[in-house]
Amino acid sequence: MKCYVCGKENLNAALSRCPQCGFPMLRTVGGEQAQDEIQKMVRDYQEKYFGNAKISVTSYSYEIQESNLKLREKFMTVLAERYLDLDKGEISWSEQSFAGIDEGENFVLKVLIEVNEKKVQKEISMTASKTKSLWKIGVLPEDGISFCIVVGEKENYARSERISLSADNVF
Repeated sequence: MKCYVCGKENLNAALSRCPQCGFPMLRTVGGEQAQDEIQKMVRDYQEKYFGNAKISVTSYSYEIQESNLKLREKFMTVLAERYLDLDKGEISWSEQSFAGIDEGENFVLKVLIEVNEKKVQKEISMTASKTKSLWKIGVLPEDGISFCIVVGEKENYARSERISLSADNVF
Protein backbone atom coordinates (compact mmCIF):
# COMPACT_ATOMS: atom_id res chain seq x y z
CA MET A 1 0.00 0.00 0.00
CA LYS A 2 0.99 3.62 -0.49
CA CYS A 3 0.17 6.52 1.84
CA TYR A 4 -2.17 9.06 0.30
CA VAL A 5 -0.53 12.00 2.13
CA CYS A 6 3.24 11.49 2.08
CA GLY A 7 3.57 8.91 -0.68
CA LYS A 8 5.49 6.37 1.41
CA GLU A 9 5.32 3.07 -0.46
CA ASN A 10 5.31 -0.63 0.43
CA LEU A 11 3.37 -0.14 3.65
CA ASN A 12 2.05 -3.17 5.48
CA ALA A 13 -1.70 -3.44 4.92
CA ALA A 14 -2.19 -4.33 8.59
CA LEU A 15 -1.05 -0.85 9.72
CA SER A 16 -3.73 1.52 10.94
CA ARG A 17 -1.63 4.66 10.26
CA CYS A 18 1.31 5.61 8.08
CA PRO A 19 4.49 5.41 10.20
CA GLN A 20 5.95 8.45 8.42
CA CYS A 21 3.13 11.02 8.52
CA GLY A 22 0.42 9.47 10.71
CA PHE A 23 -2.37 9.53 8.11
CA PRO A 24 -4.87 6.68 8.49
CA MET A 25 -4.44 3.76 6.10
CA LEU A 26 -7.68 3.83 4.11
CA ARG A 27 -9.36 0.98 2.31
CA THR A 28 -12.48 1.54 0.23
CA VAL A 29 -15.10 -0.34 -1.68
CA GLY A 30 -16.71 2.75 -3.18
CA GLY A 31 -15.92 4.11 -6.61
CA GLU A 32 -15.43 7.69 -7.67
CA GLN A 33 -17.40 9.10 -4.73
CA ALA A 34 -15.04 7.39 -2.27
CA GLN A 35 -11.99 8.77 -4.12
CA ASP A 36 -13.42 12.30 -3.95
CA GLU A 37 -13.95 11.94 -0.20
CA ILE A 38 -10.43 10.55 0.29
CA GLN A 39 -8.91 13.45 -1.66
CA LYS A 40 -10.79 15.90 0.57
CA MET A 41 -9.47 14.08 3.67
CA VAL A 42 -5.92 14.21 2.26
CA ARG A 43 -6.13 17.96 1.56
CA ASP A 44 -7.59 18.65 5.02
CA TYR A 45 -4.87 16.54 6.71
CA GLN A 46 -2.07 18.18 4.71
CA GLU A 47 -3.44 21.61 5.56
CA LYS A 48 -3.77 20.83 9.27
CA TYR A 49 -0.34 19.22 9.73
CA PHE A 50 1.81 20.69 6.94
CA GLY A 51 -0.05 23.80 5.74
CA ASN A 52 2.34 26.27 7.29
CA ALA A 53 5.57 24.41 6.43
CA LYS A 54 8.44 26.79 5.76
CA ILE A 55 11.67 25.80 3.98
CA SER A 56 14.89 27.81 4.23
CA VAL A 57 18.60 27.36 3.58
CA THR A 58 21.52 28.84 5.50
CA SER A 59 23.34 31.45 3.38
CA TYR A 60 26.59 33.29 3.93
CA SER A 61 28.04 36.58 2.72
CA TYR A 62 31.74 37.36 2.72
CA GLU A 63 33.96 40.40 2.41
CA ILE A 64 37.62 40.93 1.69
CA GLN A 65 39.64 42.15 4.67
CA GLU A 66 43.38 42.56 4.36
CA SER A 67 43.47 40.40 1.21
CA ASN A 68 41.58 37.58 2.95
CA LEU A 69 38.01 36.44 2.54
CA LYS A 70 36.15 36.79 5.86
CA LEU A 71 32.64 35.77 6.83
CA ARG A 72 30.54 38.92 7.07
CA GLU A 73 27.08 37.52 7.74
CA LYS A 74 25.16 34.26 8.10
CA PHE A 75 21.45 34.44 7.24
CA MET A 76 18.48 32.33 6.20
CA THR A 77 17.19 32.40 2.63
CA VAL A 78 13.52 31.44 2.62
CA LEU A 79 12.57 29.19 -0.30
CA ALA A 80 8.97 28.55 0.70
CA GLU A 81 6.93 30.49 3.25
CA ARG A 82 4.03 28.07 2.87
CA TYR A 83 4.93 24.81 1.14
CA LEU A 84 1.39 23.78 0.21
CA ASP A 85 0.98 26.96 -1.89
CA LEU A 86 3.74 25.85 -4.28
CA ASP A 87 2.90 24.19 -7.59
CA LYS A 88 3.92 20.52 -7.69
CA GLY A 89 6.62 19.82 -10.24
CA GLU A 90 7.56 23.51 -10.70
CA ILE A 91 10.68 25.03 -9.20
CA SER A 92 10.18 28.05 -6.98
CA TRP A 93 13.47 30.00 -7.23
CA SER A 94 14.87 32.39 -4.63
CA GLU A 95 15.13 36.02 -5.65
CA GLN A 96 18.72 36.21 -4.43
CA SER A 97 21.69 35.17 -6.55
CA PHE A 98 24.74 33.42 -5.18
CA ALA A 99 28.29 32.81 -6.31
CA GLY A 100 28.61 29.21 -7.40
CA ILE A 101 31.45 26.72 -7.26
CA ASP A 102 33.14 24.75 -10.01
CA GLU A 103 31.27 22.02 -11.85
CA GLY A 104 31.68 18.63 -10.22
CA GLU A 105 32.65 20.04 -6.81
CA ASN A 106 30.80 18.70 -3.79
CA PHE A 107 29.15 21.02 -1.28
CA VAL A 108 26.76 20.84 1.65
CA LEU A 109 23.59 22.88 2.13
CA LYS A 110 21.93 23.34 5.50
CA VAL A 111 18.17 23.14 5.01
CA LEU A 112 15.81 24.25 7.77
CA ILE A 113 12.30 22.79 7.76
CA GLU A 114 9.75 24.41 10.08
CA VAL A 115 6.38 22.72 10.56
CA ASN A 116 3.91 23.64 13.32
CA GLU A 117 6.57 25.21 15.54
CA LYS A 118 8.91 22.24 15.16
CA LYS A 119 12.25 22.79 13.45
CA VAL A 120 14.55 20.27 11.83
CA GLN A 121 17.82 21.11 10.16
CA LYS A 122 19.19 18.73 7.54
CA GLU A 123 22.56 18.81 5.86
CA ILE A 124 22.32 17.69 2.26
CA SER A 125 25.30 16.89 0.05
CA MET A 126 25.17 17.98 -3.56
CA THR A 127 27.46 18.19 -6.58
CA ALA A 128 27.68 21.45 -8.52
CA SER A 129 26.41 21.47 -12.10
CA LYS A 130 27.86 23.57 -14.92
CA THR A 131 26.46 27.08 -14.87
CA LYS A 132 27.10 30.20 -16.94
CA SER A 133 26.09 32.77 -14.35
CA LEU A 134 25.35 33.24 -10.67
CA TRP A 135 23.41 30.52 -8.89
CA LYS A 136 19.85 30.59 -7.74
CA ILE A 137 18.50 28.24 -5.08
CA GLY A 138 15.03 26.82 -5.32
CA VAL A 139 12.61 24.23 -4.02
CA LEU A 140 10.97 21.63 -6.25
CA PRO A 141 7.75 20.22 -4.72
CA GLU A 142 7.10 16.58 -5.57
CA ASP A 143 4.25 14.16 -4.87
CA GLY A 144 2.74 14.14 -1.41
CA ILE A 145 4.74 16.25 1.00
CA SER A 146 8.22 15.71 -0.46
CA PHE A 147 10.54 18.14 -2.19
CA CYS A 148 14.05 18.58 -3.57
CA ILE A 149 16.39 21.54 -3.28
CA VAL A 150 17.79 22.74 -6.60
CA VAL A 151 20.88 24.89 -7.11
CA GLY A 152 22.07 26.47 -10.36
CA GLU A 153 20.25 28.10 -13.25
CA LYS A 154 16.87 27.46 -14.81
CA GLU A 155 18.53 25.65 -17.73
CA ASN A 156 21.03 23.63 -15.70
CA TYR A 157 20.85 22.82 -12.03
CA ALA A 158 21.84 20.27 -9.41
CA ARG A 159 19.05 18.49 -7.57
CA SER A 160 19.18 17.19 -3.99
CA GLU A 161 17.91 13.92 -2.66
CA ARG A 162 14.18 13.79 -1.91
CA ILE A 163 13.24 15.34 1.45
CA SER A 164 9.94 14.75 3.24
CA LEU A 165 8.21 17.28 5.47
CA SER A 166 7.18 14.44 7.77
CA ALA A 167 10.58 12.77 8.16
CA ASP A 168 12.99 13.26 11.08
CA ASN A 169 10.27 14.02 13.62
CA VAL A 170 9.08 17.22 11.96
CA PHE A 171 5.59 15.72 12.18
